[in-house]
Amino acid sequence: MKVFVAGSGKVGTALKSFLNRSGIPFKEHLKDSSPDGDIIFLAISDSAVAQEVKDITSKNSLIKIVQFTPAIEMAHENQFILHPYASITKETDISEIFFSLWGKKDAALESMLHHCRLNFFYAGTFPTPGYHTSAVISGNFTQYFVLAAKKILEDEGFSDEQSSKLIKQLILTSLENSLSGGVEKITGPASRGDDVTIEKEATFLKSKGREMSNIFRQINKLISEAVKSGDIF
Repeated sequence: MKVFVAGSGKVGTALKSFLNRSGIPFKEHLKDSSPDGDIIFLAISDSAVAQEVKDITSKNSLIKIVQFTPAIEMAHENQFILHPYASITKETDISEIFFSLWGKKDAALESMLHHCRLNFFYAGTFPTPGYHTSAVISGNFTQYFVLAAKKILEDEGFSDEQSSKLIKQLILTSLENSLSGGVEKITGPASRGDDVTIEKEATFLKSKGREMSNIFRQINKLISEAVKSGDIF
């Protein structure tokens, strides 16, 4: 099996490092070259995907094209999405990442991905709005709020190391509790109905600007309603 990889960004670099460690031979795909292989991974910018797919399929219509972005629709029958439901850097160990596979059901492609030792499951023909919304909430939103919490601790006099340890500890324990126990395992002032504490902390956040105070109140309101109803929505 001949494997090609295009791109040297975060995902491309992490993927190539993983393939090297796994002993999977591959070639780097250069622009305007003709990939005479079986599968090509497109770890390139969203804006470049459509044109690259046209260029590749005009020279090799049988090659399996795997993109990582869920934002670009698949225009070719051998085009697929392998989306990492994860935050990836160039140093990420791909062996620990689970991907969702989108496109037509294709046994040959899945066999190739297994050969490349990638962890994945078939999810459907194309990512739904709900799927990507879930990723934004669980990924991007948590990143923002983690950094906001860290900044507040550091402003209160905690060191970078102390702040990181405390926040990581709270996130991991909270995550384990919520995934195993659901809404009833959510803790904090909103789950207790402690409106006095919520208002005091919302007032404190007014000094931080960027509507954080209003967001804080709204999210606590959603938590309170979820705990009372026993469901998120």
